[in-house]
Amino acid sequence: MGSMMDAGNDATYAGSLYVDADTADVDDMSTGVFENFLMSGRGVFTVLGLAVVVLVCAVAFMLPQAAADNGEDELVRYTVQPQETLWSYAQQVTPEGADVYATMKRIKRINHLSSDQLVVGQTLLVPQA
Repeated sequence: MGSMMDAGNDATYAGSLYVDADTADVDDMSTGVFENFLMSGRGVFTVLGLAVVVLVCAVAFMLPQAAADNGEDELVRYTVQPQETLWSYAQQVTPEGADVYATMKRIKRINHLSSDQLVVGQTLLVPQA
């Protein structure tokens, strides 16, 4: 445990570190396997952010299935046709004497729609008629 000053070498031993005075290199003799996996603060936030995005996507994917399992009518997939609106579709599937607006609200809730706008080819989960 002495100085490493042999043969003109300016490196010194300090604890578990060898410090080379010429090049300012530090060789940590105690490095372990896990020290290679240390991340900066930004890296940690990036990994956590990606984990949150994956979790949110998984929950969003499962929500329509949860709506089908909560005791409501069986849901089926329906593809929006040209010239079709949420109101026109709701009129077609609402039983006579029932509230079309309530059917629209239910379809929006099941599919997590924020507006009444539909797109041709869009797939919806709707109560089986």
